[in-house]
Amino acid sequence: MADFAANIGGKYQTFGELAGGSAVSILPTTSRGGWVSVGTTSFAAQMLMFNVVSNTAAGRISLDIGIGGAGAEVVLVSDIIAHFPRADQAGITAVFPIAIASGSVISVRGATSGGTAPAVGVTVMVGTFGLMGNQSFGKCSTFGVSNNSAFGTVIDPGALANVKGLWVSMGTTSGPIRQIVLAWGNRGNTAMEAGMWFFDLGIGPLLSEIVIIPDMPQRAGTTSDVTSVAFSGPYPVDFASGTIINMRCQSTITDATDRLLECVVYGFK
Repeated sequence: MADFAANIGGKYQTFGELAGGSAVSILPTTSRGGWVSVGTTSFAAQMLMFNVVSNTAAGRISLDIGIGGAGAEVVLVSDIIAHFPRADQAGITAVFPIAIASGSVISVRGATSGGTAPAVGVTVMVGTFGLMGNQSFGKCSTFGVSNNSAFGTVIDPGALANVKGLWVSMGTTSGPIRQIVLAWGNRGNTAMEAGMWFFDLGIGPLLSEIVIIPDMPQRAGTTSDVTSVAFSGPYPVDFASGTIINMRCQSTITDATDRLLECVVYGFK
């Protein structure tokens, strides 16, 4: 008879919630702000869910998650982009399949490219998969960030509506990648035209790209201006070291500004 883990349904722990209904506050800076501890794990975790639950102003920022004691933090997941066209638009959730040892101190810090740097409230949830799966990883590589890591790589669908644009390279893997998570941003656009996008992720050199994940949907509207999907994944993949990761998309929008979105790829190994 097979032996099954006792935590068949998984086990979870949340950090960052404060009395009075608020969350731990992170203030990004151009020099990448200091680490803020959110809590210490009481069991060995196989996944991490990161939530940005509030923002005080508009801005384009990135956040790092680290582990380790004060002054000895090591980055676990870097450059998690968060774009807010205006205040009070947070609602970002990202799931990262990364292993964290019991007793690890989890901390968060933020960076901005300049201009307005909103303070953001964050929470972190860690968990085990139980029988739902057991694949987690020890290292994350980030592809496609720029400008003090607050911006992603711009993906342009081109001037023709509903036609896939040119491939854009996100970077080349330095080791095998087994799962990926994707993030999108609206480039800080505060007057977006309503539209729909479909993104492809592919691998391979220029003119030899092969689609791996097709037609990932994305939407933005004129009221909120934020993208409907901030993070997507994780997706199981099998990328060898030296693999070129590419993105392309199509959109219903042809306006030269509003059709542009940014993307970042997080690879786990």
